[in-house]
Amino acid sequence: MLKIKKELVPLYHGNSKKGILHIAICDEKGYKQLIETIDKGDTVASNIDSYPPFKEFAGLAYQRNHEKGHKDWWVIFNYNPKKKINIDTIAHESLHITRMILDSRGVVFDPNNDEPFAYMTGWIAQAIYNNIPKNMLKQK
Repeated sequence: MLKIKKELVPLYHGNSKKGILHIAICDEKGYKQLIETIDKGDTVASNIDSYPPFKEFAGLAYQRNHEKGHKDWWVIFNYNPKKKINIDTIAHESLHITRMILDSRGVVFDPNNDEPFAYMTGWIAQAIYNNIPKNMLKQK
């Protein structure tokens, strides 16, 4: 199983060539397929040395760098019907993606003004939540 949704990041010059957030939910077979998809094309580097084994993560944040200079971001959720996706994992991965996006746009974290990070994290968490089928979310 592999489900991928795309969201255009509306801030920091998001357009069809820049600023795409991919939200992927997959089982182990879908994860292998996803890795092959991510590694195709004009990818030149990533923010991880290798992909972790499927069973070692609940969520994974990934930045793909392209030869033409643009970047896109992936948040990947390891889906298991017995262990649904929880809000803790969504928040955790949202923060990683926020840092990647803002770093790529030259926004430096300022402890006296963390609003850019707060707004972006909120937007990403909401985008992820909106794109995960409700039957895959852990309800408290």
